[in-house]
Amino acid sequence: MAPVFAWIDTASSWAAAVIATSCQPTFAVEWPTAPGNSIFVLGESGFLRDWNPVEALKLEPGAYPTWLDLALVQDGGVFDYSPAGEVSDSRIEIHRNFPTQELRFDRDIRVYLPRGYDEHADRSYAVLYMHDGQNIFYPGGPFGSWNAEITADEEIGRGRVRETIIVGIDNTPDRLQEYIPPEDGGWGDRYLGFVTDELKPFVDGT
Repeated sequence: MAPVFAWIDTASSWAAAVIATSCQPTFAVEWPTAPGNSIFVLGESGFLRDWNPVEALKLEPGAYPTWLDLALVQDGGVFDYSPAGEVSDSRIEIHRNFPTQELRFDRDIRVYLPRGYDEHADRSYAVLYMHDGQNIFYPGGPFGSWNAEITADEEIGRGRVRETIIVGIDNTPDRLQEYIPPEDGGWGDRYLGFVTDELKPFVDGT
């Protein structure tokens, strides 16, 4: 694979700071200013007159805004750490009939694990909890699909968000009662207790 170069656009001029590997499929850039600048990915040569699409990395030429303070590209994905040589794809695991003492119904829990989860067991991940779990991931439920895993793969792959675990909590026949706060006659406090006292410890421990 040809050397890969990264140029940082500071909005006023091209920055001189370029870190490039020699014939390796990764590069690293430390921001010369604040995070949030754009990454311009070039291939074949470090000269602007020779900039070409990075076909080997499956990235289109152009700007890749990111809030990462360190950016590495490997096999078409942007990372904020040095990944394993081979990184597994994201996947969704379903935990059927997750038990609860807080609420009337057990329910399925759907968990999106980001790319490379198995290869980087020592990393800590942010966790996003989402309700109406039947509709979160493809193929969805009665009200369609939000395709959250597709959006997560895209945003993570381009370095726009950090790798995150997404936990989808299925609803039950008590859906409305569980989402309504107690001052309005609902069981929102019990649902919150389920999430914080029963589900979160399970997620944190797995």
